[in-house]
Amino acid sequence: RGGALAIPGVMTPSEMYAALAGGARAVKLFPAGAAGIPLLRNVLSLGPFSKAVVLASGGILPEHARDWLDAGAAAVAIGAPLVGSDSKLASPPEQGEGCWGQEQRARAQSLFEALSLE
Repeated sequence: RGGALAIPGVMTPSEMYAALAGGARAVKLFPAGAAGIPLLRNVLSLGPFSKAVVLASGGILPEHARDWLDAGAAAVAIGAPLVGSDSKLASPPEQGEGCWGQEQRARAQSLFEALSLE
């Protein structure tokens, strides 16, 4: 409606099927870390799901992003494992300060390495 793309969240193959059968152009597998890469790979190998566009989110570690993409995810979303679980509580940086500390930079570097983006 209004040109916005709705991407329903799913956890099981049954929920994925219902969303796709209902007209979803993509689904968000959440929490993907709990579902696991084997589930995604196996589901996408089945006829009704073979062309599904799946966005994996929740519990994905930066160093495993490439594995998710190789298993068939169209995209991955990485939140707390990349920026830290306390990121919502952090105060905004002062002018001239970087937003990320050393730990967040190391996590981002791990993601770039996993995706061969260096």
